[in-house]
Amino acid sequence: MKKFLVAIAIVLFMSTVAFAEPFLTCDPQPDYDVSHYIITGDISVTVQAIPAPKQTGFVVLWYDLKDLPVGEYKINVVAQGDAWPSDPTPFTFTKSLVVAPKSLRIER
Repeated sequence: MKKFLVAIAIVLFMSTVAFAEPFLTCDPQPDYDVSHYIITGDISVTVQAIPAPKQTGFVVLWYDLKDLPVGEYKINVVAQGDAWPSDPTPFTFTKSLVVAPKSLRIER
């Protein structure tokens, strides 16, 4: 029975890890004029501003990095309003593979 429960726990843990994707995001900003974000550098994309979770009247950048290959990225992000862009914000990050746990065991 213990082996069965451990097997179920491992399957649930692995499925959670397999679906967790990294996202590029920012702190919530007042949505008074931010309509989208422009990412330039090693990634070039325009991302719509989305409502911030749990904060009415605020928006955030939420860009899924799942399709990026593993590697180091240097980017600039600009918040774009109807009539103005913000100053660019530089950001460097490394996307790496999620490594499966090794040497699983039960100890007493």
